[in-house]
Amino acid sequence: MRLLQQQRLDAAAADGRISIRVVFSPAAAAAAAATAPAAAADTNSRKQQQQQQQQQLKQQERQLEIDLKKLIKFGSVISPETLAISAAAWAWCITALVTVVAEDGNIYDAAAAALLSSLLSFELPKLDAASLDFHQQQQQQQQQQQQQVLQQLQQQRVEYAPLCLLYKPLAFSFAYAVSADAAAAADDAAAAAADDDTAAAAAAAAGDNTDSMQQQQQLQQQQQQQQFCFVAGSSSSSSSRR
Repeated sequence: MRLLQQQRLDAAAADGRISIRVVFSPAAAAAAAATAPAAAADTNSRKQQQQQQQQQLKQQERQLEIDLKKLIKFGSVISPETLAISAAAWAWCITALVTVVAEDGNIYDAAAAALLSSLLSFELPKLDAASLDFHQQQQQQQQQQQQQVLQQLQQQRVEYAPLCLLYKPLAFSFAYAVSADAAAAADDAAAAAADDDTAAAAAAAAGDNTDSMQQQQQLQQQQQQQQFCFVAGSSSSSSSRR
């Protein structure tokens, strides 16, 4: 019985709906049309080429929608159990609209990053089945005071966090290729920096040596002055005794 009940709960939790819509912006569509090979002067061929480009964009949109839906559904991104409003109503729905602003050859990663970042920054409101039925709630609260009704309405207000990437940023890594000339210039710059560090260290060491020599000379002068004072004092005392 426990196993069957668990299977029913899992099946009910999976009975949700994920709706993802991907749309290319006019700028991205125009850029894709500009990169396409030029058509002939015939108007019919131009129309055919435009239709083919539109069909290709639609196919890319549908393929992105399928891939993103698989990512959300089978990638353990969300927990369907936490999306349920109550035990008797397992229905839930996630709707997302992804707009492609520019195409640089990496549309899927950019769309996935935007979708996941929006899900990370979205704050799920706490609701129950009773709070959704406002008519039934008003009938039950007819005898209560207006102040209590206002307080409950304030508690039922849904607050959403802004869908900002900086709220919980994702980590990205970048790499670039270095040519032979650039690598040689970088090596020369590193060698020059090492020479500068060596010269600075030698100058610092020379400065330390000069400071130590000056300190030794000052100590010798002080010792000589003390000896001179002692000799002068002893000679004066001996003359007075005579």
